[in-house]
Amino acid sequence: MGLENIRVVYGDSNGKLDIEKESGEAHRLLDVYISAGYLSRGDYMEIKVGTKGIIRIPLKTQNYALIHRLPYNLRGMSVMSFIRELFGEDVYVEADEDEDIVIRVYDKDGNPKDIQGYSVAIYEVIEPGIDKTKLLHSQCEDYIIMPRIYQETEKTGDNASINTTVSLSNVSQMDGLPMIKDGYVVPAGTKFVLKTLICDGYFSSSGTKSYDKNIVHIKKDTFELFSPINMRGIHLEDSVEKSSNPKQNIAAFSIDKGIWLDCQDFVFEEGTEIGLTAEIKGSGTGTGITTKIYTDVIMVMLKTKM
Repeated sequence: MGLENIRVVYGDSNGKLDIEKESGEAHRLLDVYISAGYLSRGDYMEIKVGTKGIIRIPLKTQNYALIHRLPYNLRGMSVMSFIRELFGEDVYVEADEDEDIVIRVYDKDGNPKDIQGYSVAIYEVIEPGIDKTKLLHSQCEDYIIMPRIYQETEKTGDNASINTTVSLSNVSQMDGLPMIKDGYVVPAGTKFVLKTLICDGYFSSSGTKSYDKNIVHIKKDTFELFSPINMRGIHLEDSVEKSSNPKQNIAAFSIDKGIWLDCQDFVFEEGTEIGLTAEIKGSGTGTGITTKIYTDVIMVMLKTKM
């Protein structure tokens, strides 16, 4: 990689980080850097090559960011480097001379996010005539998918308490890609290869707080990941202060430290039902208070053919 071939584009107030096509050169997206302190839970980034939707990337849960500010050199890891760590060192978003790379950042409601002043995309100029059928290219039939599956549970009242099991039934995903949530069945001729999980929890209430549990259960039909016999689930309570010692979250994430869960290419085959539920319990004391428990799961997977 020669420095003469490196280019940058800065984000604007409408969430735009586009890399425009140029005759006689193709473009390879190296990484995108956004200062996480300006992001909120549910913000996401969508990338298209030409008019083809390539990927939607969740950028922020309550406690974890999947993207990083610009470091002092080009070797610092951000979200596209993280994807290469999982899927292979030669996996890049690339566009030929007739294709733009369209990068947009949105808030959880789909409104353009103001990223002016704290975002940059770095790309490389390469020879035109790229293989458009490769992963993350415009004619590839496989996809890297990163659905954020979540549930937000709230109760208002005197000494409001929550004690229930919820279905994770909301999903943030690009149009046309699998809307995976609790009860989703993998279509015929398709399989999902799970590379990593990112799970996060949030609790808030007033007065004397009691945050007892936020436990995610992820199943392949009746087989529960990580605890198929006892079905202990993945505890998320350590992300918020508790009165007792919380169990550690095995699906925690840190892009700064390069820490994430290795799912060892766990496969969801065609016809498999994916179960996503959470046991939640918490309360607070006071008159007319609101107690909230949120649960987020990001499944980073390859969608491919059987």
